[in-house]
Amino acid sequence: MFVEKQHAKKRRKIVDNVHNLQQGTAHIACDPNSQSEIVLPVFDNTQNLIAVLDIDSTLQSSFDEIDQQYLEIMLERHFTQSALTTYSLS
Repeated sequence: MFVEKQHAKKRRKIVDNVHNLQQGTAHIACDPNSQSEIVLPVFDNTQNLIAVLDIDSTLQSSFDEIDQQYLEIMLERHFTQSALTTYSLS
């Protein structure tokens, strides 16, 4: 898990080799077999950050801009353009 406050910065991140990140401050190893990851913020229909999608791979450099583009489309259609995010937890 990439922990450089991705969610606070609302940034996307592709990490080709998680072992190049500083453990504990820049990365928390959820799986010792993880080699690369992609991290994307998830927004609701009012552009509030509601989650962070973090996908790991056992292969280095598994993700690219095409993966990012299609994952962002999927997240937008499901969370931003969906009635699923119109409810309130409060």
